[in-house]
Amino acid sequence: MLFRSNRFSGTFWQILVTCLALNIFALAPPIFIMMVYDRVISPSTAAALPALAIGVSLALIAEWMLRDIRSEGLAWMTARMDNLVGSKIFAHLIGLPAATIENASVAAQVARIRTFESVRDFFSSAVFLSFLEVPFVLIAIGVMAAIAGKLILVPVLMIAGYALLFWVMQHKIKTVIRLAAKASSARQQFVIETFEKLRSLRLNGLTKAWEDKFSTLSGREIVLNFRLVFLGTVAETLAHAMTVMAAVLTIGFGVHMIWQGSMTTGALVACMILVWRILLPFYSLCTMIPRLEQLRNSIQQVNNLMDLETEVEMATTHASLPSLQGDLIVDNVTLRYHDGDAPVLDGLTLQMPHGQIAAITGRNGTGKSSLLKLIKGL
Repeated sequence: MLFRSNRFSGTFWQILVTCLALNIFALAPPIFIMMVYDRVISPSTAAALPALAIGVSLALIAEWMLRDIRSEGLAWMTARMDNLVGSKIFAHLIGLPAATIENASVAAQVARIRTFESVRDFFSSAVFLSFLEVPFVLIAIGVMAAIAGKLILVPVLMIAGYALLFWVMQHKIKTVIRLAAKASSARQQFVIETFEKLRSLRLNGLTKAWEDKFSTLSGREIVLNFRLVFLGTVAETLAHAMTVMAAVLTIGFGVHMIWQGSMTTGALVACMILVWRILLPFYSLCTMIPRLEQLRNSIQQVNNLMDLETEVEMATTHASLPSLQGDLIVDNVTLRYHDGDAPVLDGLTLQMPHGQIAAITGRNGTGKSSLLKLIKGL
């Protein structure tokens, strides 16, 4: 399969290590705020403030540098993937058997090549970064558990809620997005084929019927896209509500813990920042369910294309001769492309001696190309 190569493993692991370091340095702001509340504001002394300010400044500079390194790595990986995989798809496409290529329209061939664009764009998007951030959420969870104890249950339960929301909405969106993709592809192919046959449509007076058909195809696509956008909006709204609820619950339970003396005010402020950081990747994933499903379909289409055997691959499964010898003989051959059609070749017999050059002449449409295709098994 196309996306099972370790060609990008080195860059990918470099990006993961950068994400790990980023998540560690990102803990500096909430810890700094907690220390300011507990060591500066509460005791009313600024003795520790300069050291805290220097520490958080260094952490922020390091975080900025790491983000720059990660951005360069992602940009390089995306560009290299676009070059290598795009070229591979194109080379595989033109290497397919002629029958496979000719049975598909020009629109379908263009759509096959453009399918990879959505896959390429995914690796340079915020959704991919959210995927990378998910494993490192455990770091923030561990820090919050250390400074707030039982309050960690709020983001943990919300993560379970996000997972349930993602599962439910993903199943609802999956069917709609497949129908929408088919409708969009049908409309695009119809438009391209219309311009290819424009002269025939005008000569036969079919422009009005063609306009009605295009209106039907467009209406079907618009309705399905509306349903898709609606479901995506519902998922985003529910995810946002859960995020706000997590903040409210954190403040509510945190105030009681402060009154009980089990947590400081600075720790509660730090926990608010940590809760947002913990839940942000899951919130982003829930808001991008339609795009993730589109990505999955695109990868499946590309993999299905790459699974088709090319002529070179098919040739390796057949016996081959070291050299071709002997005459080329066509004996009483009849060829028609479709049942019911008039034969292109009817009872053709000819012999071409080995080592000689033979010329086949005739007007357009007399079967010259068909004979060559027949001889080559195309």
